[in-house]
Formats: sequence, structure tokens, C-alpha cells
Amino acid sequence: MSPFTSFVSRKVLGAVAAFAVFAASLAGFLLAHSVAAGAAAGSGTAASQTAEVFDAALADPSSAGSGAVASADPAGRAKLRADLRAAFRLQGDARRAALAEIRAKALAGDYGPAIQRRAERRDIRHDLLFSLLPDNLQQDLQALQAAPADQRKQMRADIMTKALAGEYGPDVQQAAERLRALHHATTS
Repeated sequence: MSPFTSFVSRKVLGAVAAFAVFAASLAGFLLAHSVAAGAAAGSGTAASQTAEVFDAALADPSSAGSGAVASADPAGRAKLRADLRAAFRLQGDARRAALAEIRAKALAGDYGPAIQRRAERRDIRHDLLFSLLPDNLQQDLQALQAAPADQRKQMRADIMTKALAGEYGPDVQQAAERLRALHHATTS
């Protein structure tokens, strides 16, 4: 492969990855909303689906399907899964606190070095992508994160309304419109 092709491939891959992570973060708002609605409706599978989503977020795409995590520290992975299952049985602020504790344990290496590396990479990606968002969207997302559980649903709706109205800029507006179209396509 020529140096030019390699450079272009990395740039394209980087752009696709950045868009995918940004879209996933916006989709997280809808996912959190749908999981909360499913849990309120008594869905027993919502917690397991959300646990899989969180587990996938920690996963390293380069080792997907290779069994690298399972072979590296099966006890740490089992402990992480058990902690996630317990956290997703909780509701509201208790769930958020449990997930924050799990994240802190992952970053501290309590689940093993492989999961620690993945948690660190996830934080780096999150910080990088968050820094690319418009300042007013960053402030609204930080306020959403700090809000009590009973206020988050309305705040998510307000953020989506602002995004659709273009208050965060045309790029965010376009992503929000795509997300809304995707949401309508999956719920229709």
C-alpha cells in the first residue's frame, strides 16, 4: 500500500469513527430514554440489553471476536458483568452512582489490566469527541449529567429540541435530524 493510500485510509477511517462515536453518543440519549421506558413498563430484558451496550462500549474493536478479554482475565470480566447486572437492577440516581463506581473500578484496574486499558481508551475517545462539540451543547450535556434522575427525561427532550432547531449549529442539527429519522423508522 502506498503512503498516500495509507494516509487517506487512516483519515477516512478516522472520520468514519468520529462520526460513528458522535452518532452513538446522541443515540445514547434515546437509548437511555427507551431503556428507562422499558424498565418502567416492567421489561426484564432492558437491563440485560443495556449491560451489553455498556460492555460493548468498553470493548476494543481490534480484539472483537478474538476472545482476548476472556482469555486475559476471565475473573475480572465475570466480576464486571456481575457488577453491571447489579447496577442495572437499580433505578435513577442509585443506578448512576453504581455505574460511576464501576467505571472508577475499571479505570483503577479492579477488573484486570485489559478492561482497565479499554476503559482508559473509552475515556480518551469520549474526551476527544466531547471537546469537538459546540460549547453550548457541552454545557447542556454537563448539566444533564449533573441533574437528578427525575429531571433528565425533560432535559434530554430539551436538548434534542434545541439540536433540531439548529441552536447547536448545522452539523449537530443534521445529526439530530438523522437520529430522529432513525428513531421514527425503528418505532414505526
